[in-house]
Amino acid sequence: MKQLKVALLFTLVFLFCALPLTSCIPGKVAYSGEREPMPIDPNPEPDTMSYAQSLVPSVNFEGRPFRILVCKSVSEFDAQNGDLARNVVAEEYLDIPINDAVLQRNQLLEDTLGIAITATEKPFRSVAEELKASILSMDDRYDICFTRLDDLTPLASEGLLVNLFDLDLNFEEPWWDHNSINELSIQTELYFAVSDGDIVDKQTTMACMFNKKLMDEQKVEPPYQMVYDGTWTIDAMLNMAKDVKSDTDGNGIYNSEDVWPILTEYDSATCFYYAFGGYVTKKNQTTDEPELYMGSAEARLAIDKALEVMLDHSKVYKVEQIRDSDSWLTASDMFINNQAMFRITNLTTTERWRNMSADFGILPMPKYDENQKNYVHLCKNGATGVCVPNTNENLDFTSICLEAFVSYSRYTLREAYFESTMQGMVSRDEETANMLDLIFDTRAFDLGYIFDFGHEGDVNGTGVGYILKNLAARGQNIFSSEWDKIRDKAQAQIDDMLSTLETAREA
Repeated sequence: MKQLKVALLFTLVFLFCALPLTSCIPGKVAYSGEREPMPIDPNPEPDTMSYAQSLVPSVNFEGRPFRILVCKSVSEFDAQNGDLARNVVAEEYLDIPINDAVLQRNQLLEDTLGIAITATEKPFRSVAEELKASILSMDDRYDICFTRLDDLTPLASEGLLVNLFDLDLNFEEPWWDHNSINELSIQTELYFAVSDGDIVDKQTTMACMFNKKLMDEQKVEPPYQMVYDGTWTIDAMLNMAKDVKSDTDGNGIYNSEDVWPILTEYDSATCFYYAFGGYVTKKNQTTDEPELYMGSAEARLAIDKALEVMLDHSKVYKVEQIRDSDSWLTASDMFINNQAMFRITNLTTTERWRNMSADFGILPMPKYDENQKNYVHLCKNGATGVCVPNTNENLDFTSICLEAFVSYSRYTLREAYFESTMQGMVSRDEETANMLDLIFDTRAFDLGYIFDFGHEGDVNGTGVGYILKNLAARGQNIFSSEWDKIRDKAQAQIDDMLSTLETAREA
């Protein structure tokens, strides 16, 4: 993909160095052969398939299965685009970019390492139960698992996952999301991480789509240069769309039949909060432990601005306000039919707009103001990560296979998504590559949001990570009272998690 312009560098001081890695745990089952790089290319260029291949050991596991537990679908609403299993397995070439890239990657891995990739697929919300049952029964059934981040949090909290820093993984390489490595660690241990091994984390990333036809009618230019200059802010966005609202049917009632400045959903309250620099928790730089941040004065500025936007019913229309039987499809049709200048949603939604006659573009989420240093994009809980169960007795084998799986995915699966799906079939302009680079390089991985501390029961959605979504749905900015109700419970859950992890390490 094209590199961002030099001017954008000032906005991309967001990537962090990976934490130092330890060597593999001694005594685990080894492999046959020497761990020496394959002689693929004497001078491989960095960030190429040739470079990735040069790092893979010259070994042959003689058909040994690489056992992957994978979530069949990470969303109950969108089985096709949320289908994580299609990122892992493919049976035959179908002239479908994602499928064919997966098959190509798997064949390369099997030929290179002499392994047989085997996948066990489980339905939405069942993967964590399956993996936990396997671990508690001491059944070494799976080498790795790919599933939703919030599915992995109870397993991590109970000390059931391997510290990925104990594996021989090259976390400094581009196929690992460096922000996830830095922000998802707890007490200098990493229990799950985001990588190029699948694309669901990219599909579920929130961004700002805009309708070029409506911009042309308002005689405003696509704000790409504003993005590069660091002036793409929420006020600039609102000002750009201020005159677009139209009562199309003339009945005096504004609804899904009319034209809106911004079309979004309740969950965007949380995404705006992060875009404006907010976090639920931030890490103590000494202990590497999450600490509640959402109640701070700085966070409150971002909270008030996010709710101000979401509760402005004159400018912002929410999908949940649509009364049709399929409100999400109706919302997609509204954008296709030029009924919203801006659509704040995840990138999966753009795949529904392939046949849209009007052009549209993709932008990062706007900043709070021009003084804010970085653009920020929340990595939502629909995103997926990889983990290793602590019953895995073959960590050396797993390290080799997982690293190769992730690195080869970057130049097969990821390229198929970027080049064919996003740029070729969906987006219509040459700036897309730069915008996507910026969006994916500035994602936030917040332990407070992902663990949703303060939640009720086993499923996230009622804790600190979802306060703003719930307030947007209620149409009220009563954050202070809601925070007062939940912060002690959230802190107690943080303390319990840290204590459990310490106990598990001592066992």
